[in-house]
Amino acid sequence: MSKLLFAVLSFGVVAAVAGAPGVQGTAKSSDGMRIAYETRGAGDIAVVLVHGWSCDRSYFRHQLESLSDKYLVVSVDLAGHGDSELGRQNSTIASFGADVAAVVKKLRLKRTVLVGHSMGGDVVVAAARLLKGRVIGLVWADDYKDLEPPRSDADIEAFVAQFRADFPGMTDKMVRSLFRADADPALVLSPLGLERLSLVDEGCSSELAAAWNGLPYEDLITTDPSDVEPWATLLVENDPGFVVGESPVLIIHGESDEQIPVVSSQLLLTRMCEAGQVVERRTYPGESHAGVIGPSLKKYFCT
Repeated sequence: MSKLLFAVLSFGVVAAVAGAPGVQGTAKSSDGMRIAYETRGAGDIAVVLVHGWSCDRSYFRHQLESLSDKYLVVSVDLAGHGDSELGRQNSTIASFGADVAAVVKKLRLKRTVLVGHSMGGDVVVAAARLLKGRVIGLVWADDYKDLEPPRSDADIEAFVAQFRADFPGMTDKMVRSLFRADADPALVLSPLGLERLSLVDEGCSSELAAAWNGLPYEDLITTDPSDVEPWATLLVENDPGFVVGESPVLIIHGESDEQIPVVSSQLLLTRMCEAGQVVERRTYPGESHAGVIGPSLKKYFCT
């Protein structure tokens, strides 16, 4: 996936202006929030870099340098992050997607690859839906996607209120609620899989990654969950049937990710392929959750 993004008013002319080294600017999101961005480089294809939760565009400072010799590179501060405006009353994936879309439209980018790290992976999908005809590819870096339909505002508020009242108790309850009472892991997990599962005491993502990473998926199971009830029903109920669209998707995952088990991106790849999405997955030994967004990111998707 060597395709990335570019801004044009008339092909090749605006590229030289928008892609000048270290050019900073702002765009207005759909709700009026001021969104900061930075561009560097030039080219007839450009890449937009979108950070994850609680980060900012400085996360991609090395990519601005290493990618700009070939592409127009744009890094964005989502609302409430970095140099972008604070005070948004309703911060959602959709609103963050609108932030990215606003920058793309401000720069008049026509051929775009959106790169999202962690939460940014969800954001670039939301942005792509607002940028019909402008996006030629998506890159998800260490992103675990929940592809179910979005909840209503009332549902979200009720859910968050419970965590405010009892965070430890609700975290435990939430993890246990992911499985039905009759969803016995022994129905699908191998002895090795059960042994590794027993190492997870709190259900936090870092413990899951430590328990599962580095092991082949085939060694952890005895049968395909889709062939065994109640797991088969659970998979159907949670099947996204999700296709990003005509834009191809590249999934990047560090094999030493301490937040998201590497097996999750393999399952995501399988489900997206079955849904008809054009998708490729690449994993990198020794790379952590943040490691795939390092100075060497260029080699991960510029091949």
